Amino acid sequence: MSDVQNIFKLRKEGRIDEALTLAEVLYVRNPSDPWAIRAYGWVLYDKLKGALASGSEDDIFLYSGKLENLDIPEEEQILKNQVSYLLSRTSMPERTLSRASQLDYNGEHGNALELFRQLRDQYSGDISRYHNAYGWCLYKYLKTLISNQAAGREVWKGLLEEYFKLQIEKPSQLNSLMLFQTLSHFKDDNEFMIKWAGEFDWVKFRTEDFSPFEKDGKVYPGLAERSILALAKSLFSSGNRLRIEGIQETLDSALAKFPANIWLYYYKAKMLVALGHLEDAKAFVIPVVREKKSDFWSWALLGDILSEDDIETAISCYCNAVSCKSEEKFLINTRWSFGKLLQVAGLDQEAKYELELSLKTRTEQGYNIPSDKTRLLEEDWFLKAEAKVENKSFYREHAGKAVDYVFGSLPRFNGNLIRTFIRPDDPEKSVRARLVLAGTDGNLIYTSVRIRNYPALCRLQPGDAIQVTVDPGKKLRIMKVESREAFENFDLLPWEIAVVDHVNRKKSVTHLSWERDSGAVLQGIPYAEGDFVRLKVISRKESDHGPVNEILVHEPTDFVPSKEVVRLFSERLRINSEKGFGLAGNVFIPQELVQLSGIREKNGSLIEGLAVASQNPRDGKWGWKALKVE
Repeated sequence: MSDVQNIFKLRKEGRIDEALTLAEVLYVRNPSDPWAIRAYGWVLYDKLKGALASGSEDDIFLYSGKLENLDIPEEEQILKNQVSYLLSRTSMPERTLSRASQLDYNGEHGNALELFRQLRDQYSGDISRYHNAYGWCLYKYLKTLISNQAAGREVWKGLLEEYFKLQIEKPSQLNSLMLFQTLSHFKDDNEFMIKWAGEFDWVKFRTEDFSPFEKDGKVYPGLAERSILALAKSLFSSGNRLRIEGIQETLDSALAKFPANIWLYYYKAKMLVALGHLEDAKAFVIPVVREKKSDFWSWALLGDILSEDDIETAISCYCNAVSCKSEEKFLINTRWSFGKLLQVAGLDQEAKYELELSLKTRTEQGYNIPSDKTRLLEEDWFLKAEAKVENKSFYREHAGKAVDYVFGSLPRFNGNLIRTFIRPDDPEKSVRARLVLAGTDGNLIYTSVRIRNYPALCRLQPGDAIQVTVDPGKKLRIMKVESREAFENFDLLPWEIAVVDHVNRKKSVTHLSWERDSGAVLQGIPYAEGDFVRLKVISRKESDHGPVNEILVHEPTDFVPSKEVVRLFSERLRINSEKGFGLAGNVFIPQELVQLSGIREKNGSLIEGLAVASQNPRDGKWGWKALKVE
């Protein structure tokens, strides 16, 4: 075995000192031999690597010097690269970073942070590339303290502030994790959140930060949504006009991304008010109320805004808010704001009812009663006032003003309630109402709505007249339904004059026609063939044979249907002796009618009767069929 082979064998076995002794002898003997240089270079590499790991200053100085003076041939590229990298780590910043990283890896995050801070404070050069390792160490240390509930919130806050000053790549996993910790523990600390916003490039998020997450069967907003909302809340609370103006563009983008977040709408509107843009705030919120008219918070938000200059309409808004279907626990703050507004308006009895109900619910839910609320209950007016037994009648009396305020500028259509029903495919089994509306072009519009969203419909019967307020956007949306006076039921629908053209006694159904291609079936046999009936009908659905019409109203009439549907005839009778049917001119007389009318013996005689338009199923041609003969 050659000396070189023996040196590499000793390295592989971990006998580095023996390998070094042999390599030095070989190198001194043959300093220009490539194999001697290679063997000596790798052994020196091993020794320097070990010195860096142990932190031995003397060994680092010794072996780094020898490697720097070693003339490694160009063809030994791997050795040259490895040596170059190792020598770069012999600088004091690099060695400090290496020790800090090792301590961090071993779980000694506090000790590692001390070295990172030394690196930060003692070296004037650019150490930004160390910040990522520094940031991860801060995160792991912070997470450990929080998990153990150690050191206290001020220490946690200090670690976050330390992190804010680092040059961390954004977006990144580390950045998102630190954001999460900030929001989890300090979102209600407005001062800190404002400082965070100033220090932090918070608008840079990963794609996954926009996605909601699920925990314990519940779905929560994603990190980006939570961050923007927390910032909006803090900046609004600060009252700083410049800060509030600065977030408007971002808030608008957030509203486009998270349209279901009610609190983003809330703070947007409140910020507009704070900036003195009261009319803009109203204009912003009104479409929100139209969209969320069944949600208490939308009415409460508008009421809050209007309380600045229109207390009467604001009270009306709150009447609508507390009338929305919602659990009382969600109305605690709304009722409290409502009560305070009522008291300002001098409605002490109504005010006391709302305030007491708010406090009662708060107590039932196990919530603390803040001192400001306790003080209000000790005021003279509250002690003297006798609370109303209920405020529902007050709500009904005053709700209309806000409804007109929100929907007054929208177009109104007349309509009728057709019926109520439950869709078989509706898992909620919500009661729906089918409506017919008179469109602006004169055409009838058929639609259906959930009754729970329109209280007025609960008090109406099929055929009753209504007036609906609509949002005529891309898709017609009904915003409000009111009762309307009318002369008759289904007043929007025209009367159709029909003839009974067939009675099926076996199935107990009656068929009527008012146009050649328009007919409907009536259950039962209230009329005889040839009777005239006036109808109100709707087209319920389409089939392979055309629209299926539904009769809503029917009654006998002396009016005559269209000449296209019925006609009187006076012609000579011709009997087909073989098949038993008759003909009177171009009018076909079915065999059954020939028998029932007793006209078989009148063959050749002049007869009169009533005929209905009838389509031949074989060729589709229209002709006439007798309904009555004399």
